[in-house]
Amino acid sequence: MNDSVKKILLILIVFFITGCASTALAITGGKIISHDFKIYHFSDDDYLDIFNLKNGERITKYCTKYEEQVEVRKIRTNHDGVDRTIWIVDIVETVE
Repeated sequence: MNDSVKKILLILIVFFITGCASTALAITGGKIISHDFKIYHFSDDDYLDIFNLKNGERITKYCTKYEEQVEVRKIRTNHDGVDRTIWIVDIVETVE
């Protein structure tokens, strides 16, 4: 494969990933449902950071609904051929 074909494929992959994240943001409005069925809302930039986490990664972001810092962990599983994404959200305890 020559370099120009590789560059075009890379650009298409980036557009696809960006498109998926933007579509998810448009559909959900920046909200995620956690493992305990609570709804959390994030700013657009924070939501995109959360959406793009890899399996098992954690990130701390500000939840605009509860007005608190929360730690979000993304867990992807596959059971019987069905992919699932589970969001584990914990409130970050602040030390005063």
